[in-house]
Amino acid sequence: MKVSSNKAFPYHQVLQEVLTGSLAAQIGPLPLIPLPQDEDLLSIFIVQMGAVLSNKGLYRKDKVVMLVDAEMPRLNLLEPEVFCSWAQNYVVNYRTRYSKSGESYRFYKDMPTEIAKKTLMSPSFLRFVPKIEELFPIPIPVENGNGGLKLMPPGFADGKYVFEF
Repeated sequence: MKVSSNKAFPYHQVLQEVLTGSLAAQIGPLPLIPLPQDEDLLSIFIVQMGAVLSNKGLYRKDKVVMLVDAEMPRLNLLEPEVFCSWAQNYVVNYRTRYSKSGESYRFYKDMPTEIAKKTLMSPSFLRFVPKIEELFPIPIPVENGNGGLKLMPPGFADGKYVFEF
């Protein structure tokens, strides 16, 4: 598969808050992204998710987000229900609540399916997802640097935007 680069926004250069404490000891210091609340814009959440997930193995054909199936040589449509759990490998979502005394606290929460659906369909998110330009279902020969040829191994080739099954 040949993919175009995803030069979306310089958001990835912004400092990102990460998970700390006992939960971080269990799952790692993943980036924290707040779920949109009543007074928040969904578009901010979408851009934050896109920036964090832009290099995590998502691809798109036109406006459809795809995920490489590690067990079978194919791309699968990324359904919102799968996106909710898949994204937890790379990010922790949370909501902010307030105690009776007015102090804020966070509680970690799964991304709701409705928000996942809107995120996957958003042009703002799609800008972060590399677009598939060509699909190569069999290994293709490439130059090895010594004037010879070699077959590309399965997987994503270093910056060539090619995915071999």
